[in-house]
Amino acid sequence: EGLVSADRLERDGAAGLVTGEGAVTIRHREIRLTADRVVYHEQTKDVIADGNVVLDSGPDRLQGEHLELNLDTRIGFLDNAQGFVQTYYFTGSRIEKRGPDRYFVRSGTFTTCEGVLPDWSFHSTSTDLTVDEYLHAWNPPLRVKRLPVLYLPYAVFPIKRDRSTGLLIPELGVTGTDGFVLRNAFFWAPRDNFDATIGVDYL
Repeated sequence: EGLVSADRLERDGAAGLVTGEGAVTIRHREIRLTADRVVYHEQTKDVIADGNVVLDSGPDRLQGEHLELNLDTRIGFLDNAQGFVQTYYFTGSRIEKRGPDRYFVRSGTFTTCEGVLPDWSFHSTSTDLTVDEYLHAWNPPLRVKRLPVLYLPYAVFPIKRDRSTGLLIPELGVTGTDGFVLRNAFFWAPRDNFDATIGVDYL
């Protein structure tokens, strides 16, 4: 059962609707939702929220301007959004929540760096990710600060708490002896107690 609190609450018993305005908070299982205005359907568990929307679901957090979500299925979307899922920071014109652990980001960015202008980021037309599995990104150019340095038509990244085999993020730099340097590395983790990193540098 969802618990709703707000500065002003109105309940329409016949329709099963609760409308809250001003510092609205809804708690439902592990979900905590806050917003300036919320319309909540008590029977279906559908929520429409506007203004300073923050959705906490376990360790994951989404923020945006407008949200529509079913609290039971955890399916919905958030417009003009940003968020933190696993180890990644996201922005998107729309972030869709397609279940408890699956997200789809439209016209957005992702990075593991904090800050308004991260050291590196990918800007993709669409990103599909499942927690503890993988992130799939389409047309994700790599940017260092604001500078685009590498274009990929498609890329896959692990979204896991445990170590995963795969390519590491390329490192770019300039040295006095080697000039422009692009460092690529492949991380191999066949077992919990064994791993190896294989690197190939382009000078």
